[in-house]
Amino acid sequence: MSDSIEEKARSRFRKADNLELRQIRCRFDNGVLTLQGLVSSDEVKQAALELIRDLKGIEIIDNQIVINDK
Repeated sequence: MSDSIEEKARSRFRKADNLELRQIRCRFDNGVLTLQGLVSSDEVKQAALELIRDLKGIEIIDNQIVINDK
């Protein structure tokens, strides 16, 4: 089941309109979905959460996305 959740999350990021969201990496292990990547703003970071928030089976979202404000 973990592969299914991870693949669903990856698919949502790949299909996102925002190019930055397409670069987000994710890993699912023991109920925890970890997000990693680099985005330009807090709004994009929040959009990443919104994309996967409703996936069933995720107990914790570990959002390790970094905002590059340069």
